[in-house]
Amino acid sequence: MDQDDNPQNIEEFIDKVQPAPPQMKEGGQATIDDIQKINLGIVDSLKPIFVSALLTPQELEEYTKLLQE
Repeated sequence: MDQDDNPQNIEEFIDKVQPAPPQMKEGGQATIDDIQKINLGIVDSLKPIFVSALLTPQELEEYTKLLQE
């Protein structure tokens, strides 16, 4: 047993831990960004992927180039 795992340290940890906020206890809400479909392939050989629609045009271009390498 590790020294940090002894019952006294565990009890101290439990005493310091704050209760979860109500929204977490109830499952909360997942954050889902809008997505857009892009093609990394060519017309004859499609390779569609989905990326965040929140990317700027410049970020999308850089990201696409990176993925095509």
